[in-house]
Amino acid sequence: TLTIAVIRNEIEVAGRTYGYQRMKRCEIVPPLSVSEAMKTKPDHPLLHVCALHLADDTPYAYEDRWIDLAVVPAALDETFETTSANEWLLKHAPYTHGEIKFGATSATKNEAYMLLCPVQSALFTINRVTWDVELAVTKVRLLFGLGHQICTDL
Repeated sequence: TLTIAVIRNEIEVAGRTYGYQRMKRCEIVPPLSVSEAMKTKPDHPLLHVCALHLADDTPYAYEDRWIDLAVVPAALDETFETTSANEWLLKHAPYTHGEIKFGATSATKNEAYMLLCPVQSALFTINRVTWDVELAVTKVRLLFGLGHQICTDL
């Protein structure tokens, strides 16, 4: 069983200083791939929040998140300027289950720029959709900087 980690906690437990930069926050109609993954209507707008998590002022993870405001209306009032959507949702949005995919992604030019790595670098990637019974709460794509590892107890 995996739990959804608070990225800030991961960094601080490792003895590093956490930093956060919100890059984007807007309510828009998502790409069809996002609507399909969240099982929403193709013209249903979602809250799109992108952010960079830092460890000791070095890029740690890029968070590209979609939130369904029909499921989590309180997110509309949150700026996500100082608190990440990752942390805020875990405190304010109940969920019953999720689907998680782990993989590697080749860094695009923009991703490489944000994560300070060469273009086409293999980045550890987590794609997750979190559900509250039959309603998708959020869909997130997390890209981690070079050398990232995931560890869990058995």
